[in-house]
Amino acid sequence: MEYIHNENFSKKLTVWNQYDGYSWYATQRDLEALWGLCTKLPEDLGIILVRNLPVAIFSESTFDNKELISEDVLDHFAKSHLLSWLLYRNDVRLSDYRKKILFDDRFSKDQKEAAASQNLDLNNDEFEKLLGLGGKFIDLICLNSDLKLVFLQAAKDYDKSLEKDSTSHWEDLSRNINQRRKCLGKEQLEREERELRIYEVARELVPWKKEKPDEEALQSSLPDLFNWNGLDGKRKFKDAIVPGNTWGTFVNLKNLISKNYKIRKIFEKIYFDPEPFDGDFGFLSDNQPEKDNQSKRGQNEKIYVWILLAFIIGYLLRGCG
Repeated sequence: MEYIHNENFSKKLTVWNQYDGYSWYATQRDLEALWGLCTKLPEDLGIILVRNLPVAIFSESTFDNKELISEDVLDHFAKSHLLSWLLYRNDVRLSDYRKKILFDDRFSKDQKEAAASQNLDLNNDEFEKLLGLGGKFIDLICLNSDLKLVFLQAAKDYDKSLEKDSTSHWEDLSRNINQRRKCLGKEQLEREERELRIYEVARELVPWKKEKPDEEALQSSLPDLFNWNGLDGKRKFKDAIVPGNTWGTFVNLKNLISKNYKIRKIFEKIYFDPEPFDGDFGFLSDNQPEKDNQSKRGQNEKIYVWILLAFIIGYLLRGCG
């Protein structure tokens, strides 16, 4: 228990000097041994260590870290309450292990809830896989407030579509959405809000739990602007739709918009611009990325010319001297 009660001892085991390789190795070895010790102690003593031991070694300058808990130790924790105590710590990432728990019926409900509480780091494909768990997924996801806005909103919409008798998690998910908005920085919030807007368009086109797209919404969501100058944006949007799959439609739309510059500009004009479209196609009159590249090339060429002129002038001056 020296680590818990002695501040100097705990600091020594938490931070190491990146230029001292042996110190790093010795610290890693000592901490891994302490985590292994947790598997041999009575559970009440093991919980004290699990709640307090560092889970990573930090460099004083770079703050790179190496997680110290092996999967063998984690599997041993799964036989008791130790795993839940560990996963409720917000400094314990273990994202891959957390996701593994959600799909493995060998883990208890309490352990699944602890795993889902934070640090899942989901991507779009993993979220779609979680949707396959149905109501169980909503019971877990409503505990997590550090998921992206689009995940939280989709979970809320999916919960509404289930038509179940149990208490809805709308209140929990709404609270998590508000909390997420408050904790994000300006730039990250803007990125997540724009991603959320794409999802809202997908939801209009393919409502949850409906086998066919909403044709009326489809027509109103794809104005003639999408067919500007032979772009054929309407067809591409329609091809992105997955009947009966709201989330799959969102993923396809996001990929389409991110890969096609002009479709992205049109989408932003229709869905993000507060002013209605006035018929001016000036915002599509050029391929901006290419223009930006040409501008950068032009600036670089000017720099090279000035460097060359300075070199020539310097050479001439030396010759005159």
